[in-house]
Amino acid sequence: MATATWLLMSAAGRPPLDRLTVAIVAVRALAISRGVFRYTERLAGHDAVLRMITDVRARVSPPWPAGARWPGSVPGTP
Repeated sequence: MATATWLLMSAAGRPPLDRLTVAIVAVRALAISRGVFRYTERLAGHDAVLRMITDVRARVSPPWPAGARWPGSVPGTP
């Protein structure tokens, strides 16, 4: 935010474009990285929660025997 604010305030004075180039590139890079970091944070958070749920589920319910069907399922259906 500070870089974008500085860019706006500096651009108001109409300096040559070469003075603002670094700030323009920095604002764009920071904006793109913000989305990437949010996605990575959500991905890591969901992965951690799903791993915990898997562990809890494994402790709470015993594993199904091989070939067992869900109670009430129709025999002969996949």
